[in-house]
Amino acid sequence: MPKHLLLLVLAGLFLGCATSGRPYNTAAINNIEIGKTTQNEVIAMLGPPLSARTLNNGINIYDYTYAEAPFFTEGSNVDSLQIEFFKGVVIDKYQWLARN
Repeated sequence: MPKHLLLLVLAGLFLGCATSGRPYNTAAINNIEIGKTTQNEVIAMLGPPLSARTLNNGINIYDYTYAEAPFFTEGSNVDSLQIEFFKGVVIDKYQWLARN
């Protein structure tokens, strides 16, 4: 392996951070209206969910989560959003933000 490539890889390891999930447009959350916004509109705003599930009562739940933690510094960030749909329309949304 060339020396400069090895140095670049090592720098990335020491300066990088661990991530989980997929970033999503947190500013778009304010545009999601309960009783009005559809599943297709949510996907257009935020992209596909990290996970989706359907409950026995017909409610669909989309989960969006992104977390990052630097390797050698203090602090971590977690953004988590859960959106509930019934018959293709948003009925509720919950957002958790954690900053350490």
